[in-house]
Amino acid sequence: MLATLPRKKWDEFTYAALTGFIAALPSAIEAVYNAAQRSEFSVHAFELVQVLIAAGFFVWFMVKVYGGSSEQTAAELLKELCGKEDA
Repeated sequence: MLATLPRKKWDEFTYAALTGFIAALPSAIEAVYNAAQRSEFSVHAFELVQVLIAAGFFVWFMVKVYGGSSEQTAAELLKELCGKEDA
């Protein structure tokens, strides 16, 4: 049973979503900034794609962090079973 539990709260997909969001954020900020600098606010297709990619990574990260399974980690199970703080 202990071997099947995850060792960490965040798995590789959570880290992938976080790093994808961090990587997409600068281009999305630049796209919004460039759109705001025009005489009338307009978004080109490429700028829209940049913003949507960043938003998609952000939503994926939030789902993985808050909407994921609340499964215990191996350390939490050991602490619960043994009652030790060092487990």
